[in-house]
Amino acid sequence: MPIKRKPNNTKESKSRTLILLGNGFDLDLGLDTSFSTFVKSFEFHQLPSISFIQDINVNNWSDVEGCIRNSLVEYSRHPNEVLAKEINDAWQALERAWGRFLPSRIEQGKIAIKKDSCAFALLRNEQIQADWYSFNYTHPRYLCGLDGDEPICIHNDCVEHDFAKRNGLMFYVPTNLIIGVDASVPENILEDVNLRHIVKKRNPRYQDTDIIDKMRDCTVLVLFGHSMGITDSDYFRNFFLGGISGLYSEKTIYIVTKDKDSLDGIRKNLQSYGIDYDMLVKSNNRTVPVYTEEGSESQPFRNMLKHLAASDVPF
Repeated sequence: MPIKRKPNNTKESKSRTLILLGNGFDLDLGLDTSFSTFVKSFEFHQLPSISFIQDINVNNWSDVEGCIRNSLVEYSRHPNEVLAKEINDAWQALERAWGRFLPSRIEQGKIAIKKDSCAFALLRNEQIQADWYSFNYTHPRYLCGLDGDEPICIHNDCVEHDFAKRNGLMFYVPTNLIIGVDASVPENILEDVNLRHIVKKRNPRYQDTDIIDKMRDCTVLVLFGHSMGITDSDYFRNFFLGGISGLYSEKTIYIVTKDKDSLDGIRKNLQSYGIDYDMLVKSNNRTVPVYTEEGSESQPFRNMLKHLAASDVPF
């Protein structure tokens, strides 16, 4: 089994291909790390009886963070100490519960990696030279038994139980995993000392990356399994607006998602922060949807792999 390696220093990398992974990538790979599983889990049901937690009924990662965001917006309209404490307590409880839940779902002896999946095919393709970032908390190459550098985890990463045990950390529970909301919340939230840390980029554990510069400079962008919800709009809004306005051109953007229904969900998420997907498609960039439901042998996916393997050549 390969040893988990540290990511490359991507600030020195000059790759023209950028790959961003969302939770749909892990799900396609065979990991049971969806928020719909989380809300049915023992860890979630042990959460305290805090109003908006009990109302959560979701399928996507962005939905849970969206509930937090809605509570912050409500607080901004009617600030009071009681509501601030309730939101902060709920956020902390969710972070801790997620930190207990996630390692239990990625033990190598208990997972079944889908080696015929699009996610696995992308990971194992050694011809692809790219910068990899992940909005997840996992180490996919390690879990797949593949050698090579891991994607950089934007919101910190989780140490797998089996890896922790082999290194003497029998009861390791990650406490650095960041969940939260985007910065485009009302101004009084950004200034509130009791709540501003719930904004991901204001979290003291957040480490800045050059992902936005990478998106601007790349010629090929792969968004694999990412819902692009409003809670991650800090990363996507200006990039897509730049593409629509002509600031960025001649890029190829692959949106790799499960099926047409999930693409419709992405359309709605983009619309929630002012991005018209159809205008993006009509821009001077090439936007290509690829459906994982069709499998790793489908022609659209194979065409994408071929392009990525020769991404220094215009498509």
